[in-house]
Amino acid sequence: FFGFSYIIVTEYRDMTVKIITTHLKSIMDPLTGAYNRGVLSELILSPKDTIVYVDMDKFKTINDNYGHEIGDEILKLLVRTIKNNTRSSDYIIRMGGDEFLVVLKDCPVSKAEEIFSKVQSEFTNSHELRPVFSFGASQYNGSLHDTIRTVDKLMYEMKAQKSGYRI
Repeated sequence: FFGFSYIIVTEYRDMTVKIITTHLKSIMDPLTGAYNRGVLSELILSPKDTIVYVDMDKFKTINDNYGHEIGDEILKLLVRTIKNNTRSSDYIIRMGGDEFLVVLKDCPVSKAEEIFSKVQSEFTNSHELRPVFSFGASQYNGSLHDTIRTVDKLMYEMKAQKSGYRI
């Protein structure tokens, strides 16, 4: 009886581990360890949350001049730097390529801007290529689609200010 019970418990544990592992693989970006965009549909957002859109500046140039390995290293560094400056209750989501959406739970925009100014400084100073990013931050307004559109526009405004490029 005890041998049979042990087998059942072991099988149950192994199956549970496989299910959890499969679920994590389905929602995590394997390169950076950030969530992938599929997790957006699972988020429960509040008007107290701030959404931040992050996009690397001149990332294509880094990949073209130094190779994709260096580009991948920089993306991982960016996510690690964001993780080190945010809470475990926050979400870092890779939207694609070098773009990330960060959900800061119960965080005012002014605090988010402070956090990302610090992230920018730490990130730029932690790699010899001195990579930079642009970001836009806004309070969640009840519609994820509209909020993403707003923060994307704000991010491009920051990018334009840096380069002199007009949108």
